[in-house]
Amino acid sequence: VVNSGIGSCPAERFFSEFYEDYVAALRPDTVIMEAHTINDWLLGDPPETYRARLVNAISRLSRQGIRVILVTVSPILGEQALPFNRFPYESFIRQSRLAAAQTDTPLCDANALMKKLVSGLDSSGAAELLFADNWHVNALGHRIYAESIYRALSENNII
Repeated sequence: VVNSGIGSCPAERFFSEFYEDYVAALRPDTVIMEAHTINDWLLGDPPETYRARLVNAISRLSRQGIRVILVTVSPILGEQALPFNRFPYESFIRQSRLAAAQTDTPLCDANALMKKLVSGLDSSGAAELLFADNWHVNALGHRIYAESIYRALSENNII
């Protein structure tokens, strides 16, 4: 297992600048691909552009014979649209789900699990339960990621 994420990196930048050294050189069998949602949302591009970038990334991996599981990104706190993007954050989550469906890629929907966990809580209750700051989850959020990824690996006969 190699964590080859790059902080604050949108999908297109990761695949254009880091893919060869951080993924291809390792010749992985399987890639658990977090969808880069927050970073791509912050670019200000439309959600459909984001989906196209995810589809391109998944396709690039698949062409090399790499199995992909796409992981949705956690919900966020704070402003959900402007001043960060004229499109709401949730529209980017929907596009990541569509990218998985479009490419017939298994989806690990950690976002849905986390949203269910905080449903009915106000922002301070959600922050206390799940978040380290507005855009990053705490240890419980990372546990949800880990457990849901493990389940996705198992359900797809990878482990």
